[in-house]
Amino acid sequence: MFSKGDIIVYGNTGVCRVEEVGPLSISAAKKDTIYYRLLPYYGGGVIYTPVNTKIFMRPVLTRKEVDRLIDLLPELEATSYDSHNLKLLSDQYQAAMQTHQSETLLRLMKSTYRRNQESIRSGRKPGQLDMDYRKRAEKLIYGEFAVVLDITYEEVQTYIESKLGEKETV
Repeated sequence: MFSKGDIIVYGNTGVCRVEEVGPLSISAAKKDTIYYRLLPYYGGGVIYTPVNTKIFMRPVLTRKEVDRLIDLLPELEATSYDSHNLKLLSDQYQAAMQTHQSETLLRLMKSTYRRNQESIRSGRKPGQLDMDYRKRAEKLIYGEFAVVLDITYEEVQTYIESKLGEKETV
């Protein structure tokens, strides 16, 4: 169970701060259920969810874990998503998103980026499905990295490139 002030990853919403833990004071809420009141870091609104929800939740990564993932990036193999059937491709991408595993999301980002680069080299437009899922995975990864590293969302890409550049010059 999370406590007030904890920073967590909540489903496909991304990083949220636990603002309150307790019963809700609205008549539609179950009186014997404890809820989290979550404030997303990116996007507006408030999320009320039962503590025992089936929606994926975990603490954010540590700085050490984020740096380890960045160090792994050059060796991470892109997953092969080669279907020409958009429904099958969408199902594969969705399954990757539902793992909520940072490495899997990074592989998805790498894979969709490569697919789009191949399309451009072949004189075709990048696939909209690829771009959509890359943005969704990027939103989750960059959002979490930004909070953990205490930088802005927009600075994450530069941080990654800088860290990888340092590694290459050593």
